[in-house]
Amino acid sequence: MNYQRPELRDRLASEYVLGTLHGQARARFEKLRRQDALLDAAVLAWESRLMPLAGSVNSLAPSPELFTRIETRLGFRGKPEKQGWFAWLLKPAVGWVAAGLFVGVATTRLVDTIIPAPQTAQVAQLPASYVGVLSDPQGKAGLLVSSLRHGRTVDIKQLQPVIPPAGQQAVLWGLPKNGSAPIAVGTLPKTPTGSFTLPATSEVLFAEVGQLGVTYEPLGALPTQPSQPWAFIGHCGKFWM
Repeated sequence: MNYQRPELRDRLASEYVLGTLHGQARARFEKLRRQDALLDAAVLAWESRLMPLAGSVNSLAPSPELFTRIETRLGFRGKPEKQGWFAWLLKPAVGWVAAGLFVGVATTRLVDTIIPAPQTAQVAQLPASYVGVLSDPQGKAGLLVSSLRHGRTVDIKQLQPVIPPAGQQAVLWGLPKNGSAPIAVGTLPKTPTGSFTLPATSEVLFAEVGQLGVTYEPLGALPTQPSQPWAFIGHCGKFWM
């Protein structure tokens, strides 16, 4: 299987985040994710997109009719009601069974809303974007950077705190694939998640960029070249077919 195909990476990442990737396939994907920065970037991008949806789902109370139907199916309706301690203990179990069924139905509907069933061969797609996962010198993921293909802003998510020394700022750089001098893109926001405006569209700035990096530079105007070692660096990938 060619995991370098962007559409395959995107599909596997979406199914992994949604929880529809199971068994050996999930274990194999997790192993590949640890070895492939672009695959890891796809997962983080889907998590960033889908996780807020959980907070937008309103809580719904099961209707009394639902409990009645469940009790009937379980055989508790139509029989003389037991008065002993066993009957008292059994009643709460009905509520737990109903709640479990309700959560299962609600979760299935949420997944179906976000992503069609696999047999349709149609998977929800991220908008065409440039995405990068930057790691610290120890190899630990520290930043998720993303920007729409023709956008004029960059979204930043700190996976670990980015704290420049006093009197310095965190500057994002684009490293061209041809090995030419890095390009200063902008200053990172100080919040765990945020964005900043680009001097040009992402297509212009990142089309020939193979990596992104961050250095801590003196406060003020953007420098023309890095003066400090890389605080974070990682691959930048295109996510569209």
